[in-house]
Amino acid sequence: MADFLNAAQPEEIVFGNYMTSLTFAVSRAIAREWQPGDEVVVTRLDHDANITTWVIAAEDRSCAVRWVDLHPGDGTLDLDSFEKALEGQPQLVAFGYAYGLI
Repeated sequence: MADFLNAAQPEEIVFGNYMTSLTFAVSRAIAREWQPGDEVVVTRLDHDANITTWVIAAEDRSCAVRWVDLHPGDGTLDLDSFEKALEGQPQLVAFGYAYGLI
């Protein structure tokens, strides 16, 4: 799989049950370093597995959650909302990314 994905090392590849369980495990590891009052940014556009995982981690560590809104007409992120969410220098910004070739 490392060769197929052109990974620099095989250790860069992780297998798991599904995306939600892997994201949850990563959130537990990353959140260990968070302090009460730190901030996490999530978007209203993402899949629940990439929102709830980070919201729960933030709540467990007494961190604030900042939300990035979206434009309901076209489903794009509200970049003004995103910019405002970044003002507090969050510990983590979680958003989905998709790339497609035409």
